[in-house]
Amino acid sequence: MVMKRRFFNILVITLLYPCHAWAEEALAPVNFKGIYECRFGGIPLGTMGIEAMQTPEHYAITADIASSGLVNLFVKHRSHTTAEGSGGHFSYPQITYETHYQTKKKKHYIKLMYKDGLLEEEQIPPETHAKRPEVPSRMKKDAIDPLSFLLGMRQGVWEAQKNRKNAFSINVYDGNRLTQADFSIEGRTAIHYNGVKTPVIKAGLRRKLLAGFTDSELADFDPREPTLTVYFSDDERLIPIKVETTFLLTPLTATLVKECRTGESCLLGLQ
Repeated sequence: MVMKRRFFNILVITLLYPCHAWAEEALAPVNFKGIYECRFGGIPLGTMGIEAMQTPEHYAITADIASSGLVNLFVKHRSHTTAEGSGGHFSYPQITYETHYQTKKKKHYIKLMYKDGLLEEEQIPPETHAKRPEVPSRMKKDAIDPLSFLLGMRQGVWEAQKNRKNAFSINVYDGNRLTQADFSIEGRTAIHYNGVKTPVIKAGLRRKLLAGFTDSELADFDPREPTLTVYFSDDERLIPIKVETTFLLTPLTATLVKECRTGESCLLGLQ
C-alpha cells in the first residue's frame, strides 16, 4: 500500500509555479470544478473532487480526497484541503493553506500562512523531528503548497510553450517535506478521452526529494521510478484531464470523469 500513498501524494501535487510573485503576463484565470477517479489496473483506488476559482486579486481552491474499495482495508485515507491567495494583478503575496487529513486512524492538521515572503506554520499533532528532519527555512522560501500547484503547473506549461522551452521545475512544500517537481514538455498530441480523440499537451513529471524525508521514505524512493505523464487540455484552460504512470507494469491512472455545472458541487462532503 506504499504505492497507493505515493500515488495520492503525487496526484495532489500534480493536480494542484506561481510563486508568490507570479508572471506579470498571465494565462486565462482558472474556473474549474471536477471529479477525478484513480485506478490501478482498472481497480478503483479513490476519488478526488476539486474546485478552483481565480481572479487577478484572489484565488480559492478546495480539494477532497477519499480512498475506496479494497484499499480501505489497508490504508484508508481522507482529506479536506483548502488554499486561498490574495493580492493584485495575478500576484498573491498572502496565501493560506490548510489541510485536515486522516490516514488509517491517525488524524492530522497542517496550516501554512505566507505573508509578504514570511511563512508561519501550525501542525497538530506537532512534528517532533525525532525521525523526520526539519526543512530549513531558506529552502521553503520559493516553494508553494500542494494545492496552489494547480495554478503553478498551468503557468509553467503556458510559459514553457510561450518561450519555446521544454522543461521547468517547481518546489512544493507540504508542511513536512520539500519536493522538486521536474516537468518536461513533450508537445501536442491526442488521446482517446470520453470516447473521442481529444487534443492534449503532453508533459512528463519526475520528482526529487529535497528535504524533510525520513530514512524509511528515502529508502523506499526509487530515483528510476517511472515518469508520471500529465495530459493537459489543449485550450486556454490547460486543465489536466488524465494522469498516468505504471507500477509493476500495471497502469496507474487518475482521470477527469466529470465537470460540475454552475451551482453544482464537485466536492465529496469531507470536513
